[in-house]
Amino acid sequence: METTELARKYLGKVAKNYEKRKASRPKWQAEHASVSTLLECIARNDRLLDVPCGTGRFFELYQTAGFKVSGIDISEDMLAIARDKADRLGLEADLQLGSIFNLPYQNGAFKCVVCIRILNWLGTEDMRRALKEMSRVSRPYVIFAVRTRTEYQTAGKRALALIHGVVRKLRYNGRRDRTTVHTRKEVQSALDEARLSAVKAIHVNFGTPHTMYEIILAEKST
Repeated sequence: METTELARKYLGKVAKNYEKRKASRPKWQAEHASVSTLLECIARNDRLLDVPCGTGRFFELYQTAGFKVSGIDISEDMLAIARDKADRLGLEADLQLGSIFNLPYQNGAFKCVVCIRILNWLGTEDMRRALKEMSRVSRPYVIFAVRTRTEYQTAGKRALALIHGVVRKLRYNGRRDRTTVHTRKEVQSALDEARLSAVKAIHVNFGTPHTMYEIILAEKST
């Protein structure tokens, strides 16, 4: 999906009710716990970039860890909510409207870049671009979430996956707001191009059948 289309998805009531609608869901809570666990692997009291920062769902985690927070999002309405949250927490955060493909920061500006719930909205080439840009501004960690197809399936599971894919296409009926399930080979190739290596991965067991959703801590090679 084009990022301009994504920006239009998160306006008005959608932005206002986004966190309230999702915060009680098991997947949301598992993501929160996973990000918290992976942040423990990183030295605290340094600069961190959250892209897309959305409504600031991880701000409490960043504040507890003492990170100096910056955030980028393509929706001004989501940013407005994130700014309100930062104010309520007393968190100093530099929050800007912008694109994951063109981050307005110098090389190596951040100890860590966090990227949750965006890479599967992007096609394969845009996913590669995003990881490469996050790696550019990282020094040296990137935490990202991605859903990939389950490999080495039995014949029965492959058949079920095929049926699910057909049902999914019928459900969306040609609409363009479908997510992309990347292959593990595509993700690994994107990591290699971005000079990133996976250090730790946490499996979040929710979502599309016959896929693997992981939150990964990656480190940039020198």
